[in-house]
Amino acid sequence: MTPLMTAAQHRHAAVVQQLLAAGASVRAQDCRLWTPLHEAARGGDVSIVRMLLAAGAEVDALDQYEQRTPLVIAAKHNSGKVVQALLDAGAALNRAEDRGHTALHIAAMRNAVDTVRLLLARGAQVEAPAGVGAWSPLHYAAQAGAVGAAELLLASGASVQGGAEPVMRSEPESVVLAHDTPCTWLPQRDRQPWCRSWPATAPTSTLWATMGTARCTSARPSILRPRSPSSAWAPMLLSLTNMG
Repeated sequence: MTPLMTAAQHRHAAVVQQLLAAGASVRAQDCRLWTPLHEAARGGDVSIVRMLLAAGAEVDALDQYEQRTPLVIAAKHNSGKVVQALLDAGAALNRAEDRGHTALHIAAMRNAVDTVRLLLARGAQVEAPAGVGAWSPLHYAAQAGAVGAAELLLASGASVQGGAEPVMRSEPESVVLAHDTPCTWLPQRDRQPWCRSWPATAPTSTLWATMGTARCTSARPSILRPRSPSSAWAPMLLSLTNMG
């Protein structure tokens, strides 16, 4: 990590300005291939982000392990002003990291309402598939009990009944995920202890009301079933994998 990265991460705008004036590279990378712009996106200081962009930072630089852009990092940390600055600089709105999560998926699962609103206003794909089960952003909002994010997604036309395509894996420890919809996830949060362990921002009953009971009544049951006794923890692993 370079001094510029450290200053960007810790929101020291004056130091960032000094380092840039002294010739610090805005495209330097650490061992994870993070750039100063990744660190600034995590830090959340929009003035630093703008300084780095003006100095030639690559707006869609990818990190090594998860192929995340600064936009995805900013969405993860609910930095709405940073998200806007990155989009204004031409960041790829619907670019996904290695598990298929776009900035909208990340913002929805964290109930980052302002960021979700901004991304939708810019044209983010409401039904973009991600993860093992090809979940939409609304799946992740339902999983997290993210009422505000769910309301925005529904208002933008997100499908309540649209289920993920069935996923089959050949490994002995694999999980079958079939017809998993945002509606059918909601009862699981109350029924499964590994669902309740995910910190929801609102009770399931509230999210049911948001979804609309009448709109959910025809949803097919979700199936998360271990293929062998030794894979009893597979559903939880699937859930954690999809959380990003």
